[in-house]
Order: sequence, then structure tokens, then C-alpha cells
Amino acid sequence: MILNQLQAKAVYDAMCALNNVNIFLSAQLSNNDDTTTYVLQYSFGTIKIGRMARTGDIEREVYTGQAHFVLAYNLDRLPTNGEEACS
Repeated sequence: MILNQLQAKAVYDAMCALNNVNIFLSAQLSNNDDTTTYVLQYSFGTIKIGRMARTGDIEREVYTGQAHFVLAYNLDRLPTNGEEACS
């Protein structure tokens, strides 16, 4: 997994808050090892998380929606209404 548990929870909380105002998450984190982590949430539901160096992607995760992200990161808020995990 690219994100640690605290990062995943913060990303999920931000996605939920932004969903309420029809905004989709796009974030970058600088890592101590001279790489960058990015999180992109698309309007059609897909979430991409990647870690990259100057030469390109080192690793990438793709989730079909918030429910898939929640399950993959074993977050305590499980989806309750179909595909979307936020209520």
C-alpha cells in the first residue's frame, strides 16, 4: 500500500467532505525519499494513488470508487449505500 493508515484516513475524510460540494480530490505529498505521492479522484469514481520519482511512476494503485478504497485500506467506515462509501 502506498499510503499509511493515517494518510488513507485523511484522504478519505477529505474526499467525503469535498463530495458534499461536488469537488473531487487532487493532492500531492512530498516524501522524505525524494519521491512524490499523488492522489486523484475522478468525477466518474475512479481513484488513482501513485508514488513517483523524477523518472516516472514507481508504483500505482487504482480503485473503482470510494468503497473499493475503503476496503483496500481497511478503514473503519464501510460503505453503506451501493458504490459510494461516503454518506
